[in-house]
Amino acid sequence: MTYNSTIIKKKKQLKCGCFDYNFSKNRCKKHATLEDTANRIIKHRHENIKEDKEQLWDWFKERRKEMKGVCSNCNNPSSKKDDEKFHYSIAHILPKRLFPSVATHPDNWVELCFWGNSCHTNFDNSVIDLIDMNCFDEIIEKFIKIYPNVAEEEKRKIPQILIEYYNQNK
Repeated sequence: MTYNSTIIKKKKQLKCGCFDYNFSKNRCKKHATLEDTANRIIKHRHENIKEDKEQLWDWFKERRKEMKGVCSNCNNPSSKKDDEKFHYSIAHILPKRLFPSVATHPDNWVELCFWGNSCHTNFDNSVIDLIDMNCFDEIIEKFIKIYPNVAEEEKRKIPQILIEYYNQNK
């Protein structure tokens, strides 16, 4: 009697819910490929997020060197001297969440107090209107330098007042 060395695979109910041949880890080929690809993408995103955070923290440390120690809006003390919270007084002119292309641009910031009058928080939450800020000229000056670096798909999110000043001063 001779034996065939070919192993005959049988279809069975798999972990993924399919009735098919076992491809990998008790999953069919389709689901194994989809899950493994999704896991690779997630892992890649986590690595990029870590790099982005490190790059942003380096950017904050560079801006600290340029800080004056006073709020550009109300002249109250900023958090420049606080080693743990100095970055609280570095307000992005164009929010890093909405404008990732210029999140670490050297001119995308203004020094605003976080404690006391809370100019940073009020600026971020649009409690203070841009035009009413004492540092409006500084913001416009820096925005004009930033604008050419803003990604095309992000430009539609820029406040109209900044676009108008840019067009007048370019």
